[in-house]
Amino acid sequence: MNKSEMLKLSYAELQRMKIELEEVISQKHLEEREKVREELETRARELGFDASDLFSGQRPKAKAKAKYAHPENATKTWSGKGRQPFWIKEHLNGGGKLEDLEL
Repeated sequence: MNKSEMLKLSYAELQRMKIELEEVISQKHLEEREKVREELETRARELGFDASDLFSGQRPKAKAKAKYAHPENATKTWSGKGRQPFWIKEHLNGGGKLEDLEL
């Protein structure tokens, strides 16, 4: 429908058309967004990625480097950030110093 045809319509008819057009636009937007999402997921898989990792809005955080290690079990480490592990608290409560556990 061209502009000259629309000018012949009443205000109420134009309002009704506007509502219907907004519904159609919304539906088309959802359909096209889904199509693009599927295309991106397919392309990401082809390249060896998981699309949810690429578009989660957050970058994967690098694990903080360990600064302290358990004196008897070197696989137990702590970066010095966040809550102190139980073994750190035990060491400190036993009169030890945090510096004793530094790597």
